[in-house]
Amino acid sequence: MLRPAAPVRLAASGWYVLAMVAAAVPAFWPRYLGRPFAGIDPYTHVHAVVMAAWTGLMATQPFLSRGDARPVHRALGRVSFVVGPAVILSSILLAHQRFSAMDDATLSVEAPNLYLPLSAVAVFLPALAGGLWYRRRPAEHARLMVCTVFPLIDPVVGRLLGIFAPPFPHPLLYQAVTFGGGDLVLAALAMRDRASRAAWTWRAMLAWSLLLHVGWFTLAQRPVWQAFARWFVSWPLTP
Repeated sequence: MLRPAAPVRLAASGWYVLAMVAAAVPAFWPRYLGRPFAGIDPYTHVHAVVMAAWTGLMATQPFLSRGDARPVHRALGRVSFVVGPAVILSSILLAHQRFSAMDDATLSVEAPNLYLPLSAVAVFLPALAGGLWYRRRPAEHARLMVCTVFPLIDPVVGRLLGIFAPPFPHPLLYQAVTFGGGDLVLAALAMRDRASRAAWTWRAMLAWSLLLHVGWFTLAQRPVWQAFARWFVSWPLTP
């Protein structure tokens, strides 16, 4: 007889976040880290700093969630009320700055790519909001905060594939790998964690992520998204 599955232990999840941070170095080296910073716009710098702060929090908090380190965990947790919204704001402003700088012909070609940062925000936002809402319920809180790291998979792994892997026969296949890989991890966590009453967090985030990821292959490739992109860049969010 098979034993019932034990709830997933998340105390070591910080190691996986640190692995993602390590992978981000070669991923962002050619277009950011390896370039003179003076020639890069401030929106990129702010976003990089904010994301570094967030991943730093997500890497350290799991190690501080037990024993005598819990007071430090709670104190650092208050920082997430500032850094989390800053991630959302900096992501939107960076996307706006980059796409609003394009001429109409370039925007017509690049408009589908606007879906990528905005859909990442759409995954990050409910995970963050839920994690903060359930901050006094450790099981739900921990799982939802882990989910805030999943939007990093596409920009990091996608860039690594573009740098080190042979060219894919179609551009959409990059997101088939990055989105599909992240969703498979979420599905595996939901299955492995089914003994926990907090397992609904994985299932909810998986369902939402799948919906958004399907949108990349459908909505983002349609004329309606072109119209949305032009509407988005028409707002005076960035100079």
